[in-house]
Amino acid sequence: MDGTMEQSEAAVRRRVLVACVELFLANGFRHTQPKQIFQQADISDEEFFELFGTKGDVLNELVKMMFDNQFAVAGEIVGADADPLALYAVEVCLQLTLVGLSRTLREIYVDAYSRPDTRELLSARTAVELYRVFSPYEPGSTVEDFRRFDPGIASTMRTYMARPDDAFVPLESKKRWFLNNTFRYYHVPDRGNPARTEILRHLLG
Repeated sequence: MDGTMEQSEAAVRRRVLVACVELFLANGFRHTQPKQIFQQADISDEEFFELFGTKGDVLNELVKMMFDNQFAVAGEIVGADADPLALYAVEVCLQLTLVGLSRTLREIYVDAYSRPDTRELLSARTAVELYRVFSPYEPGSTVEDFRRFDPGIASTMRTYMARPDDAFVPLESKKRWFLNNTFRYYHVPDRGNPARTEILRHLLG
């Protein structure tokens, strides 16, 4: 494949991704039909299936982009040299805040945590981050160990995402409960850990 063809394919992929973002946000993932994507991106069904295969494959690619950007934004907020616990806490707060912005955005995130293929993708990528953050509190653990631990944490996150924020379970409570429970799950000490205390005080008040 020459450079011109590669550039053309990359442009088409970007067009499809932009179209899918617009459609998923407007209609939700489940209610977006493939033919709507073809029309919005101005491509044939053959081109789409050659580049992506399925609508779910597009969601997988968007999920990678969303999570990469969230980690990058969290890094900008807390700084490159911040305690890994702070980076993780900010990233969690970003996710829970984003899903509260709109019903369709919540549905996209919940679908991402529910679909088997996307869930596996998230598990593999999240395990690396979990290992970096929590391995000091889990001596002898490996990335694969954290991938085995992840389903319990991911299930809790999906539950919090699926429930709209309200007076009974407000956003700030979701953040506090999730972070406190996750820190306990990975044996981050309650006492004598100034990093944990400062993170929770700063983020949650």
